Amino acid sequence: QKQQPEQVVSGKPSGYVSLNFGAANPMGNFGNVSGTTGYGNYAQAGNMYNLSAGIPLNHSNFGIALMLGQCYNPFDLNSYMSNFVNSASVQATLAPATLNSSTGTYGPNPNYSSPGYSETHFMAGLFYTYPMRRFSFDLRGLIGVMACSLPSVSVLIGPATAGDISDEFDIIPNQSSVSAFAYDLGGGIRYLLPIRRRSTCLMLNADILQASAKYNVTDTHTQYNPPLNTYNGTGTITSVTTSNISGTQPISLVTISIGIGIQFDTK
Repeated sequence: QKQQPEQVVSGKPSGYVSLNFGAANPMGNFGNVSGTTGYGNYAQAGNMYNLSAGIPLNHSNFGIALMLGQCYNPFDLNSYMSNFVNSASVQATLAPATLNSSTGTYGPNPNYSSPGYSETHFMAGLFYTYPMRRFSFDLRGLIGVMACSLPSVSVLIGPATAGDISDEFDIIPNQSSVSAFAYDLGGGIRYLLPIRRRSTCLMLNADILQASAKYNVTDTHTQYNPPLNTYNGTGTITSVTTSNISGTQPISLVTISIGIGIQFDTK
């Protein structure tokens, strides 16, 4: 039997359309878990997916890159709640019924949250590819817009009796979703599989995605006396204090993804 000839792999620059999934890891202040005087941060490692494309132009190694994607990062509610409750500014505002007179401590802290950051981005930019037999090495730089859904948080504090609440803090964005300018710098490796007429490729990508989202939130502090019992509803509101907090939340992510796509030669 004669040996089958090896498939010929084009050395020309190629384009691709791919679907990618992976991890979205917060960097810098976005993942910071200290401080409670403002709003934001406390992002945890999450997940991402995107639909991306690279299209070389005029038989060259340069072209156009496109990306439509979404990242999700949970909010570290436990760390935030612990820092918030133990901060001096919050301790100074707690209702007397919050503290246990014999121990000077507060009781359990039930809480709830709209539990994370959801970032949807659409971007376009420049693309460079370098082919090497079945492999192609890609670089891209993109700019675009990001819509970020911000977390809302409520912290409930009570005396050392489970189910009782003396203080309730509700921190809710005035806009559930804000838009911001974003940019992405990334690179990847494609491997052309010997199936489907040599058009299917596997990809490994790494990107830095950044944006700065402006926020405006309302912080409402409600006090109950006697403490509100979550089981029978007893308790009377004695005071409600409302304040506004505004600022800028940096969105900074490193994403690592794998994907599968369709590779094509430029004409």
